[in-house]
Amino acid sequence: MKQLRLTNRSAQSLKRSALLAASISLLDISNSALIGAMGNPVALAHGFHASTLSVLIAACASIVFIAIGNRLDSLRKHPSFFYCSVLISVCGLFALFSEEPSSLVIASFVAFSIGNVLLQIIWLELLLEVSSYELALTTVMASALSAIGTLVVNMLNQESYICVLSLFVSLLCLKYMDSALPMPRGNIASEKPSLDKRTLFATLVGLCFVGLVSGTIQSITVAEINSGPMYSPLSSVVVFVLLAILLLPANDLNILTAIKVISSFAIVALIVLLLSLEYAYVSYLLSSVAYGLLTDLTYYAAALIARSKFKPLRVFGIAGAVLYSSAILLALFSGLNLKFENTYFIAALTLVFAVASIWLISDRGIDLLLNPDRRATPGDAPSKLDFNTKATIVAEKHGLTPRETEVLLLASSGRSCPFIAEKLVISENTVKTYLQKVYAKCHVHSRQELISLVETTER
Repeated sequence: MKQLRLTNRSAQSLKRSALLAASISLLDISNSALIGAMGNPVALAHGFHASTLSVLIAACASIVFIAIGNRLDSLRKHPSFFYCSVLISVCGLFALFSEEPSSLVIASFVAFSIGNVLLQIIWLELLLEVSSYELALTTVMASALSAIGTLVVNMLNQESYICVLSLFVSLLCLKYMDSALPMPRGNIASEKPSLDKRTLFATLVGLCFVGLVSGTIQSITVAEINSGPMYSPLSSVVVFVLLAILLLPANDLNILTAIKVISSFAIVALIVLLLSLEYAYVSYLLSSVAYGLLTDLTYYAAALIARSKFKPLRVFGIAGAVLYSSAILLALFSGLNLKFENTYFIAALTLVFAVASIWLISDRGIDLLLNPDRRATPGDAPSKLDFNTKATIVAEKHGLTPRETEVLLLASSGRSCPFIAEKLVISENTVKTYLQKVYAKCHVHSRQELISLVETTER
């Protein structure tokens, strides 16, 4: 019976992950297909392409969500937001019926992009209601579906049909999951965690620089190749493989390591671009891997962060600012009438940003983002157990050895593998081995599930 329950639970997890992955990947495919259907590229204004305008709209929306994040807890709590988002996106399909970038077509495209951003926020809220294992599985499956989708779009060359079909199937998946998953539970951000604001700010700025670098390189190379927004199945496949390596084996992602991988791809793309414009397509592929990996991991990390004592909509807004900051820079250049084709100037500028991002991002800052302070606060009732006591009880219940208990205490309090290794004077690989033993004995799959187990433990 126990094995049967586990099998049923695994099947349910796989189903939820597949539907969530399908909803976001099809939403992205519909947006890409619409951009392709409007023309490759469509110059909208001041040299803007449809893809750049789409990202700029997402950047502006992110700023709005950062601003209203303290006042509005959730979009899912208000069903009208979902239906309004659907209506706006569907109205945006008018852009498919004209090949000329008239004012009405551009307005329709803007509406479609705004609707997509709102639906994406609703999707991110759905991720808050699944387990850490399902979150990791959803992220990897979405990447795989995107790789398949870009390949299909590239082969069929039927952007209009793909755009409409992908959008409606995505909406069906979103609506089903919205009904199947529980609604958000109250105001989870009523209590602010204790954070080192200077380190946190430096980390966020560094992450923005990483997004700025990879996004700007893509815009430069697209302009140089002069073929508009391109589908890149190869880069999508590479992103999928890297995500599977990073997320699936242990589901205990070292975000700092992932950011270094992303920064490395971005810097290599810059170097290739600086060597010769003849290698612009190679640079585009490398920057696409960097940006794709950053996008998927940002969604993953944002869902984890929003489960802590943070306002979800503000977290999602900050995640959008990290991803879409390049569009703001390009809009600034456009407003100043600077030429995008001045590739060496922009490449040198983004190279400075890349170096700055490596300097600004710290292991401590990543820890603060993913694992804010969980110590008992003065307002806690006297009868409540402090976090370390709960962790000790978990260790005793599951028969952990003294060394495994030490790893449990540090890991569940938000310490990274490098920190634990330094603290216990052991190697990082040894720390990871102990963590796997702790997960197995405690019957959890990830750091977040381990933390949840400790938090919910009583005597």
